[in-house]
Amino acid sequence: MLDQPVQGLLLGRATVYWLFCLLTYQTAQWAWLRWNDPTSPTWTSLVATYWPAAVGSLLALPLVWFDLLRVSHRFVGPVASVRNALKRVELGDRLPPLQTRQGDLWRDLIERFNQTLPRPRA
Repeated sequence: MLDQPVQGLLLGRATVYWLFCLLTYQTAQWAWLRWNDPTSPTWTSLVATYWPAAVGSLLALPLVWFDLLRVSHRFVGPVASVRNALKRVELGDRLPPLQTRQGDLWRDLIERFNQTLPRPRA
């Protein structure tokens, strides 16, 4: 992780959304069955019936986390570069212009930062 607080927040949110979707699905399924047939299975038997779906979605959750980390690198990377460069500027270092990677977001931030860097004297 390039920026643990930001990327950790995204992963935590994805986990909460997953739990919310799972519970919403279970509740909607239970309500639908009870509405159509009051003698339908209880909540406990419904959970027992649909636990494979919960396990299957749990197995997919790491793929969601991986994708979120990969995508978040596109905006966390440029910000981390600027943050590190600012520390070096504060120490008096002369920096070459920052470079962006293909797919990085906030390229305009990097360009503006590069415009503010002190120019080497000729």
